[in-house]
Amino acid sequence: MPRGLDKFYAELRRTPEVKRFFSSDEHIARAKGAQLGHWENISNGNLNEDYVGKVRTIGKVHAQIGLEPQWYIGGYAIVLDHLISRAVEESLPRGGLFSKGAMKPSKFGKALASLVKAVMLDMDLAISVYIDEAESAGGGDCR
Repeated sequence: MPRGLDKFYAELRRTPEVKRFFSSDEHIARAKGAQLGHWENISNGNLNEDYVGKVRTIGKVHAQIGLEPQWYIGGYAIVLDHLISRAVEESLPRGGLFSKGAMKPSKFGKALASLVKAVMLDMDLAISVYIDEAESAGGGDCR
């Protein structure tokens, strides 16, 4: 996951519209640290009350600072691409005396589908909170 987030934050640094939300490299490092735990929860299917509370906080902060969903949808794409690539790499047989057997295609397909569903649920929740917060702050209809 750290390499996926490195890709995300490298892209963020190249995008002036989003880079302005981070005051320093230390600010980015703190955000990355928080994101590591968040994405581990998603990857492991830990979508409990604590997770939901954190997503709500993130959505509220995004609404307060004006970070529109279009920008973090791209972030989801970068991270999901990394997660899927890693899952494929880890599931392919490596060969050799001590290699693990490959996961059966049907099981692997279900696991990937579950991962994508969890990421889409996370994105839906974050965007819903953003819209609710923006509307309650007087922003009108954000849809």
